[in-house]
Amino acid sequence: MKTYKTPRIILLSLFFLGFFYAEAQSNYEIDKEASEILVDGTSNLHDWTIEVNTLEGKMLLDENQNIKSLSLNIPVKGLESGKKSMNKNTYEALKEEEHPNIFFKLDKLEKKDNNDVALGKLSIAGHTENVSIPIQFTGTEGNKTIKAEYTINMVDYGVEPPTALFGSIKTGETVTVKVNLIYRNQ
Repeated sequence: MKTYKTPRIILLSLFFLGFFYAEAQSNYEIDKEASEILVDGTSNLHDWTIEVNTLEGKMLLDENQNIKSLSLNIPVKGLESGKKSMNKNTYEALKEEEHPNIFFKLDKLEKKDNNDVALGKLSIAGHTENVSIPIQFTGTEGNKTIKAEYTINMVDYGVEPPTALFGSIKTGETVTVKVNLIYRNQ
């Protein structure tokens, strides 16, 4: 009976290469308690801030500690202004019943003039746009931090800026999103 050692050696080699490749990559999950996202906006009456209280995110780094993939999911009901009526208007404007989540998925990370730029897709109220967000990416082996500040025009996502008191209080079309995300190695 003839045995074929070459296919076994090739299969075994591929198995170990895959194992070492998987070990070289690092999985990170967002630290929900330490991370912070604030949404700042304006109205004809006063400026306002909404805090993101609920979020989920994952990040995969390659063997050189470069971001290979990143995703961020924010339930619309995780947005909190501290005012019940403002929360209600925000959820309605973002079409929470039909589209309960805001989602970002990284396509790639580019270096531009010694800065990192996250290129990806941002989905709000069921509408997805390609975005280019300048970020600061820092950290140690166990923890990674992403900081960013990004302006969004709500109309670009089909969101009509909320109003209150029969339209007498109107919010501006743009909001500034301030991000400080902490990822922990899993």
